[in-house]
Amino acid sequence: LPISFENSERIRYIINRLLTANECVKSDSFIDELFVSKSTFSSDLGRAREILKGYRVEIVSQSNKGLCIKGAERNIRNVFTDFMFVDEDVLTSNYVNPVFELDSKFVNDALIEILLEHDIHISNQSVSEVVNQILVADYRMKRHHFIEMSDIEIEEALQYEECDAAQKLNGQLLMKIPEAEVINMALILVARRIYDYDDDFSLSKPKSSYFLGDEMLKFLFIYTNVDFS
Repeated sequence: LPISFENSERIRYIINRLLTANECVKSDSFIDELFVSKSTFSSDLGRAREILKGYRVEIVSQSNKGLCIKGAERNIRNVFTDFMFVDEDVLTSNYVNPVFELDSKFVNDALIEILLEHDIHISNQSVSEVVNQILVADYRMKRHHFIEMSDIEIEEALQYEECDAAQKLNGQLLMKIPEAEVINMALILVARRIYDYDDDFSLSKPKSSYFLGDEMLKFLFIYTNVDFS
């Protein structure tokens, strides 16, 4: 039967539907599934596109195929995480409710064990966020979508002790993934780490803009106790 959603729910449905689709989705399919007119769908699609611009992700139309999501894999995963882990009442259709193969409790327990082993402190909220990121990463990789990094970015990231933690976590979860994916997992931890005054940081070593920005945010947090990230 057709699904009747309020405006905000329709927009979320459009985004989630495209995130979980294995191929492009035709506009007519959305119109039938959402039980709306072409003009209403066009308006909802425009709003969905506006929202995704904030993530640097696009909804593109491919001739004779339909609509699909395009963007850097890291950005797409951020959309996935923000839109999939919401009120379950919204996820009323199999179209927008992905099945994650990893067990969230297993991932949570393994993550906490690794964090304790490496003395890495993050908030409880951040633990939940990292678990969700790992579930999404596993889901996307099993559908052949991978993070891409340059050799320079990988080399610079290896300075962080979180890389060792990410590698061990990867082993515990039995995930065979490319080095760039391990590095990305490490950077997710770096971005959420709660720093102490005696944590090491350096603004003097040559760094790309990405990693220099990370060090600057760390510096500001340590000396102002304000999270600017």
